[in-house]
Amino acid sequence: MKQRFLFIMVIFLLLNSCVEEFELDEDMYKPVLIVNSHFSDNNQMKIFVFKAKNIFEIRNSEIHKLNYGLKDSSFIPLITDSQIADAQVKIIDLETHEEETLTLLDSFYYKTQNIYPQINKNYRIEVSTEGFEPVWAETKIQESGIIESINYLGYAFADEFNNERYLLQVNVKDVENVGNFYEMIVYSKYYEENYYIYSDSGLEYSYVYATFISDNNIDPVLQEAINWRGRSYIFSDQQFANSNHSFNVFTHKISVIDPVTLESIVVEPDNYLVELRTVSEDYYNYQKQYRKHISNSDYINGFQLETGFSNQYAPISLYSNIQNGYGIFSGYSFVRDSIINILD
Repeated sequence: MKQRFLFIMVIFLLLNSCVEEFELDEDMYKPVLIVNSHFSDNNQMKIFVFKAKNIFEIRNSEIHKLNYGLKDSSFIPLITDSQIADAQVKIIDLETHEEETLTLLDSFYYKTQNIYPQINKNYRIEVSTEGFEPVWAETKIQESGIIESINYLGYAFADEFNNERYLLQVNVKDVENVGNFYEMIVYSKYYEENYYIYSDSGLEYSYVYATFISDNNIDPVLQEAINWRGRSYIFSDQQFANSNHSFNVFTHKISVIDPVTLESIVVEPDNYLVELRTVSEDYYNYQKQYRKHISNSDYINGFQLETGFSNQYAPISLYSNIQNGYGIFSGYSFVRDSIINILD
């Protein structure tokens, strides 16, 4: 008994001798600015400014939403104590040297009133506020790719859950002589006056959860595409530079609600709209890392847990083009095309 007690005491002392205390230098963890803006040509810019909390501050679950403020984000905009309401935000047109200092709207975001970004022009953002290092970034809106045709081929196959999949073929023409990066979004609508369906992004179309890559058809262009929960896909033109490519987009039935009976029915969409965005390389790199981060994160009902990442995966370092800070400042051009009344 005495020998066992001595053995336990020795183990206890050895374990405690491995613990070394040290003090963290708070100056190493000063908060920095986060700036997010993803804007299209001929539309006003919206700028979201936050502070990144340091290791000594309590983490709020909303602070994890670093994609906050980007168009088509699935996150619900909420005002948090990390927002900066008194920043000086300046947008500069690097071609004409026109400058605009932005004001905060609705205590939520900064917005341009005079500068409407144009294709093939360069823009710079400068943000400063007391207690932070000034940050800046530059971006250019590239010329848009072309949607040459959309064809509906009808029923394609039943997936592993016995859900019917339908096939759209979208033919895209790449912009010549430059390396391009794209984001493709597919919207659908069941066109019936007596029914309504969820509307997103100000369009009368709802998101279709499309599957570019399936066991039935492997597309070499999209093998490395980044999927955003089936809603949009980010890819480059590396496999089809200066030429055309036909994408196979698999869709499924959607639920609509009868406003009179309030009953839900599942139908095959008879209208599709495809949006092709030509995005910057910075945005492409940012979204690649961000979507990997989301894939590794723990979520409950769409909200990220305090852990910040799943115990099974290592955290992902996010890409940023904001100098002295974090976030993304990026413009894009886009084209839309639709195919309607396909079931008639």
